[in-house]
Amino acid sequence: MKTKHFKQPSLILALSTLCLSACSNFGQELSENSEFLTRMSDSGLKHFELRYLPPEAKEKSKKQQQEQASRPTSPKRRYKKVLSQMTDEAERQIEENHYCREGFWIMSLVRKGPSLRMRGECNELASKEDRDTYPDSIKHW
Repeated sequence: MKTKHFKQPSLILALSTLCLSACSNFGQELSENSEFLTRMSDSGLKHFELRYLPPEAKEKSKKQQQEQASRPTSPKRRYKKVLSQMTDEAERQIEENHYCREGFWIMSLVRKGPSLRMRGECNELASKEDRDTYPDSIKHW
Protein backbone atom coordinates (compact mmCIF):
# COMPACT_ATOMS: atom_id res chain seq x y z
CA MET A 1 0.00 0.00 0.00
CA LYS A 2 1.31 3.46 -0.90
CA THR A 3 1.68 5.71 2.14
CA LYS A 4 2.99 9.26 2.42
CA HIS A 5 4.01 10.73 5.76
CA PHE A 6 3.22 14.28 6.82
CA LYS A 7 6.35 15.49 8.60
CA GLN A 8 6.11 18.33 11.06
CA PRO A 9 8.62 19.14 13.82
CA SER A 10 5.86 20.07 16.24
CA LEU A 11 4.50 16.52 16.07
CA ILE A 12 7.87 15.25 17.26
CA LEU A 13 7.73 17.57 20.25
CA ALA A 14 4.11 16.71 20.95
CA LEU A 15 4.99 13.05 21.19
CA SER A 16 8.25 13.49 23.08
CA THR A 17 6.69 12.19 26.30
CA LEU A 18 5.31 9.08 24.63
CA CYS A 19 7.78 6.77 26.35
CA LEU A 20 5.26 4.20 27.58
CA SER A 21 3.58 3.80 24.20
CA ALA A 22 6.84 2.98 22.48
CA CYS A 23 7.27 -0.26 24.43
CA SER A 24 7.66 -3.46 22.46
CA ASN A 25 4.15 -4.69 23.31
CA PHE A 26 2.53 -1.50 21.99
CA GLY A 27 1.88 -3.01 18.54
CA GLN A 28 -0.22 -5.86 19.96
CA GLU A 29 -1.97 -3.54 22.42
CA LEU A 30 -2.68 -1.08 19.59
CA SER A 31 -4.33 -3.78 17.49
CA GLU A 32 -6.55 -4.86 20.38
CA ASN A 33 -7.51 -1.34 21.53
CA SER A 34 -7.95 0.67 18.36
CA GLU A 35 -10.96 2.09 16.58
CA PHE A 36 -11.16 2.82 12.84
CA LEU A 37 -13.55 5.61 11.82
CA THR A 38 -14.45 6.94 8.36
CA ARG A 39 -15.70 10.17 6.81
CA MET A 40 -16.41 11.32 3.26
CA SER A 41 -16.62 15.01 2.42
CA ASP A 42 -19.16 16.55 0.09
CA SER A 43 -16.35 17.02 -2.46
CA GLY A 44 -15.59 13.27 -2.38
CA LEU A 45 -12.49 13.17 -0.15
CA LYS A 46 -12.24 9.94 1.85
CA HIS A 47 -10.86 10.47 5.35
CA PHE A 48 -10.16 8.05 8.15
CA GLU A 49 -9.20 8.26 11.77
CA LEU A 50 -7.43 5.56 13.77
CA ARG A 51 -7.83 5.97 17.51
CA TYR A 52 -5.80 4.13 20.10
CA LEU A 53 -7.74 3.84 23.33
CA PRO A 54 -5.48 2.30 25.99
CA PRO A 55 -6.83 -0.18 28.51
CA GLU A 56 -6.88 0.78 32.16
CA ALA A 57 -3.37 1.59 33.39
CA LYS A 58 -1.93 -1.29 35.35
CA GLU A 59 0.47 -1.04 38.26
CA LYS A 60 3.99 -1.57 37.02
CA SER A 61 6.39 -3.69 38.96
CA LYS A 62 9.52 -2.05 40.33
CA LYS A 63 11.62 -4.14 37.91
CA GLN A 64 9.62 -2.88 34.90
CA GLN A 65 10.04 0.72 36.07
CA GLN A 66 13.80 0.24 36.44
CA GLU A 67 14.10 -1.39 33.00
CA GLN A 68 12.22 1.47 31.40
CA ALA A 69 14.34 4.09 33.19
CA SER A 70 17.53 2.36 32.03
CA ARG A 71 16.46 2.53 28.36
CA PRO A 72 16.11 6.23 27.58
CA THR A 73 14.95 6.91 24.03
CA SER A 74 15.14 10.17 22.14
CA PRO A 75 11.83 11.93 21.40
CA LYS A 76 12.50 11.66 17.67
CA ARG A 77 13.09 7.91 17.92
CA ARG A 78 9.91 7.42 20.02
CA TYR A 79 7.92 9.47 17.51
CA LYS A 80 9.22 7.42 14.56
CA LYS A 81 8.43 4.14 16.32
CA VAL A 82 4.89 5.21 17.28
CA LEU A 83 4.29 6.62 13.79
CA SER A 84 5.46 3.34 12.26
CA GLN A 85 3.24 1.24 14.53
CA MET A 86 0.20 3.47 14.00
CA THR A 87 0.80 3.39 10.22
CA ASP A 88 1.07 -0.40 10.28
CA GLU A 89 -2.22 -0.62 12.18
CA ALA A 90 -3.89 1.85 9.79
CA GLU A 91 -2.73 -0.26 6.83
CA ARG A 92 -4.07 -3.41 8.49
CA GLN A 93 -7.45 -1.80 9.24
CA ILE A 94 -7.73 -0.27 5.75
CA GLU A 95 -6.91 -3.59 4.10
CA GLU A 96 -9.39 -5.40 6.35
CA ASN A 97 -12.14 -2.85 5.56
CA HIS A 98 -11.16 -2.32 1.89
CA TYR A 99 -11.36 1.42 2.51
CA CYS A 100 -8.47 3.01 0.53
CA ARG A 101 -7.94 1.13 -2.72
CA GLU A 102 -5.13 3.34 -4.05
CA GLY A 103 -3.20 4.04 -0.85
CA PHE A 104 -3.38 6.90 1.60
CA TRP A 105 -1.38 9.67 3.21
CA ILE A 106 -1.10 10.63 6.86
CA MET A 107 -2.39 14.06 7.74
CA SER A 108 -1.67 14.10 11.47
CA LEU A 109 -0.72 12.08 14.51
CA VAL A 110 -1.85 13.55 17.81
CA ARG A 111 -1.43 12.43 21.40
CA LYS A 112 -4.03 13.52 23.93
CA GLY A 113 -3.28 12.12 27.36
CA PRO A 114 -2.70 8.37 27.00
CA SER A 115 -4.66 8.14 23.73
CA LEU A 116 -3.42 8.59 20.16
CA ARG A 117 -5.25 9.71 17.04
CA MET A 118 -3.99 9.36 13.47
CA ARG A 119 -5.88 11.05 10.65
CA GLY A 120 -5.38 10.30 7.00
CA GLU A 121 -6.85 10.66 3.55
CA CYS A 122 -7.23 8.11 0.77
CA ASN A 123 -5.57 8.78 -2.57
CA GLU A 124 -8.85 8.18 -4.45
CA LEU A 125 -12.18 9.98 -4.30
CA ALA A 126 -15.29 8.37 -2.84
CA SER A 127 -17.57 6.53 -5.22
CA LYS A 128 -21.32 6.10 -4.79
CA GLU A 129 -20.62 2.54 -3.61
CA ASP A 130 -18.16 3.88 -1.00
CA ARG A 131 -20.80 6.30 0.32
CA ASP A 132 -23.29 3.43 0.60
CA THR A 133 -20.78 1.10 2.28
CA TYR A 134 -18.94 3.31 4.80
CA PRO A 135 -20.76 5.41 7.40
CA ASP A 136 -19.62 8.87 8.43
CA SER A 137 -18.52 7.79 11.88
CA ILE A 138 -16.26 10.78 12.66
CA LYS A 139 -18.32 13.42 14.46
CA HIS A 140 -15.79 16.30 14.43
CA TRP A 141 -13.18 16.66 11.67
